[in-house]
Amino acid sequence: MTWKPSEIRSARQAHLKPILENLGYRLKPLNNGNYEVCGLPRTVVIKRNYWICTETQTAGNVIDFCTKVLNMSFRQTMEVIMESEKI
Repeated sequence: MTWKPSEIRSARQAHLKPILENLGYRLKPLNNGNYEVCGLPRTVVIKRNYWICTETQTAGNVIDFCTKVLNMSFRQTMEVIMESEKI
C-alpha cells in the first residue's frame, strides 16, 4: 500500500500514548504530561508525538518510535497508527 504525503505527515503527528496503550504497553505518568513506557529494555519517555531514550539520547516522532524502538516495518507502523488515530 502507498500512503499519501498528507497521511504520513498526519501519522508523524499522532500521539504515542493511545497507540502504545492499544498495543498493550503500560505507561507510567511523569511530570509535565510525560510518560515512561514500561516493559522496554531501555528507559523511553514520551510526550504527545515525541519520544526520547534517556540512555542513548535517541529521539523522534511516532513513526521513528515504532520502527526504531518496536522494530516494526513502515507498513506495520502506518497500519497501527491509522487504526489508532483513524487518519
